[in-house]
Amino acid sequence: MRQVTHPGDAPYGGSNPALIIYRPLVEKLLAALGALVTHQIAYLLAGAVAGGNVAVTDHGHLSVQWAVVTPVAVAAAALFIIWQLRSLGFRSNLSARSMGAMVGGFFVVQELIEGFVSGRSAVATMTHPAILIGIAIAPIVAWFIARLLSGVTELAARFVTGRPSLTFPLSGPRLVPVPVSVRSQVVGGRSRPRAPPSRLRS
Repeated sequence: MRQVTHPGDAPYGGSNPALIIYRPLVEKLLAALGALVTHQIAYLLAGAVAGGNVAVTDHGHLSVQWAVVTPVAVAAAALFIIWQLRSLGFRSNLSARSMGAMVGGFFVVQELIEGFVSGRSAVATMTHPAILIGIAIAPIVAWFIARLLSGVTELAARFVTGRPSLTFPLSGPRLVPVPVSVRSQVVGGRSRPRAPPSRLRS
């Protein structure tokens, strides 16, 4: 399949709709999911280091976020993979670098909003151990998501291209004329070409 990487697209996909519309949308949705994953890992690691609960804001909204973001992001990624497989072998890899920036950005914005609702200052929120850990691991989470999507796409491509494919309508004539010499051999040489009428009258 043709490899298309994010930095080499010109200009950001040219006239290809997958690079102009689909891929940025998929990146943002997967980055939102990555921010939730980052949030979960960061607070688990911070809790393990501190030896207890380190939550400084109300996280009651996380269950709703997981329930909404996860199916939407997974469905968008699946449709993106299907679109690539049906577009004559087109291939577009998500950029782990840009996704890492988006994952980190979404995570920080979410924490700042949580801190603001809880009455904490931005400085107190940004210096919390869980937030610092989250910012550090955001690029790793983004890289893992990008590699996972790329691996699933490669696996699906091998599965699809491994099967015999038929295209309709069939090209070329459906009836192939058989030469006279071949016909004579098929019938055992019993048929002989007839002589011209002028030679039969002589």
